[in-house]
Amino acid sequence: MFHIKKFSLNTVLLIVTIFLLSGCVWDDDTAEKPWQGFSKNKESGKLEWWFVSFQSYEACIESMEWDISNSVHKAWYLPPVGCGFSSNSKIKTIFMNLFVGDMSMFECLVESKNPETRKIKAKYGPVLKGFHEACSDTSKYVVIY
Repeated sequence: MFHIKKFSLNTVLLIVTIFLLSGCVWDDDTAEKPWQGFSKNKESGKLEWWFVSFQSYEACIESMEWDISNSVHKAWYLPPVGCGFSSNSKIKTIFMNLFVGDMSMFECLVESKNPETRKIKAKYGPVLKGFHEACSDTSKYVVIY
């Protein structure tokens, strides 16, 4: 199971209502491993995505926390660590990043206009803090949240 952040009853009811009104279904437009880890690069001081994916938030965060303190990665990276969710489902991507993932470490959520992202089931996803230039509608991205 995944960790759910605490929100007021009104917030939960609002989200449920949005799902019901939008006719949202939990479709198969999500990769087998939709969670990607990130941490802060020691040299640049910026958050960076790692080239590693996980099936669940728990597996992602556990691995990232272990790697940052026990593997060779500790020479190049430091906390904070986190995980972001990407998929071809806009509603699912927003929900998972807001209520399960590490939204506080993201500038925004975007839709990529790159057709390749659809093939890997990552049309929608988060932008890390420090990369705010991607959080404006451009020829590459459309901001969804």
